[in-house]
Amino acid sequence: RLEDTPLSDNKFEKVKLELTKNKTPYDAQLMLAGAGGVGTVPLNRDDGTQLELEIFYGDEVAGGRSRYEIVN
Repeated sequence: RLEDTPLSDNKFEKVKLELTKNKTPYDAQLMLAGAGGVGTVPLNRDDGTQLELEIFYGDEVAGGRSRYEIVN
């Protein structure tokens, strides 16, 4: 999705801010479930392009390309 263009520090901070909006485990679950089992974060690039940054693939839990950690 990033097409070999790394996130700027500013955009990475915005992604982290989006993730911290989850105040409860339920909120986090909704984000991770996403549409069709793919959790995403909306991202507006510095050049004005918009994309959905994929962060979690529900169908690949316990294997595949997703990595996750349970935290409190």
